[in-house]
Amino acid sequence: PACNQERKICIYLPVTIACDLVAIDLHQASICSEAETPGKSLLALGDSITQGMIAEGPGSTLVARLARQWRCEVLNQGVGMHVFDVNSLDPDIPYMPDIITIAYGTNDWAQGETLPPLLEQAESYCQKVRQSWPQAQLIIITPLWRDNWQTSRGTCDTQREYCTALSQRLNNANLINTTIVDGWELIPHHDQYFPDGVHPNNDGFHHYSANLIRRLSGI
Repeated sequence: PACNQERKICIYLPVTIACDLVAIDLHQASICSEAETPGKSLLALGDSITQGMIAEGPGSTLVARLARQWRCEVLNQGVGMHVFDVNSLDPDIPYMPDIITIAYGTNDWAQGETLPPLLEQAESYCQKVRQSWPQAQLIIITPLWRDNWQTSRGTCDTQREYCTALSQRLNNANLINTTIVDGWELIPHHDQYFPDGVHPNNDGFHHYSANLIRRLSGI
């Protein structure tokens, strides 16, 4: 390699296991400098899809793609099997996001609860996020398509009916500085993008991020 050449090294940590970075060894003639701090910060709240399950690598997840596109520092708090739960929020974390994404609902619907309490939990959660970080741009993404969407769950009936009711409830909540995106339209409804019927693969995450960014381009 040519001498006196600056290189930027990005390290993507795994999304499903804990790891420790023990050391970084450089050639004795090399100089290491801190990367430029991004201009914005992103907090991602969600379930296993936000966490990045079944992506081939952590750099392929939705959150990683958004961070690159928007040039954001990112804190990914996606947790597998998680739902709208106000008790999971920690407004005292030492992190002040400019942008917050919320992407829950698929696990809520899958639990088979009746519709009114599910909508109440979702609105309460989003209201708590809005109150905790009033300065942030809030982006709420309703659930993605899943292959068993036509299965009846409690009084929700199909997943699509739940998503429609969820969008209506959150729109009527009048959350300030908030955009609600219909997740149903972000990835083509085909198992080539959802190998397990629920989680996007790399191609699915590509559609997810590209279409989400396109819908938010005017904000």
